[in-house]
Amino acid sequence: MDPRLRRKVIKCVRRIRTIPFTDACNEYDIIVIDLASIVYGLRRPVEFLKNLSLAQTHNIVRSRFVIVLDYSREIHVKVSNRYITLIRDLGLEYVLSENEPAEIRAAKICREHILRGHKCIVLSRDYDPLTIVDEELMPSRRHFAWTVDHVMVDRRCLESLT
Repeated sequence: MDPRLRRKVIKCVRRIRTIPFTDACNEYDIIVIDLASIVYGLRRPVEFLKNLSLAQTHNIVRSRFVIVLDYSREIHVKVSNRYITLIRDLGLEYVLSENEPAEIRAAKICREHILRGHKCIVLSRDYDPLTIVDEELMPSRRHFAWTVDHVMVDRRCLESLT
């Protein structure tokens, strides 16, 4: 996201609450994960993916996870290729972002599910999804990695700034 646009969007973002990630997983039908932004902040990204798989396999969470891998630039393709086999082996669903950033693709996927009547949310460290969907989950900087901030954008505020 353009740094100027980021500063504008941040002014319009409101934190609704901070909740454990597992609680969020039981509130939504689908969680679309911008993987690159999430694993960037984790020491053991493979463990994150394994935990998602185990949670689904053992019906610990009700959410379906859709992982978006960034395929928008050559440097991202190399990183994403390392995860594809692992994600397949773990039985997780994934989508390649192809010609757009993963966070934008994730928001578009989520918006499609919302329009079909599903309760969907994006998990990302970026604010970009909020330009497309009204809310998202962000790993909390105040708590452990498995805690997320549920944030919402004020559309009127956003429109007044652009």
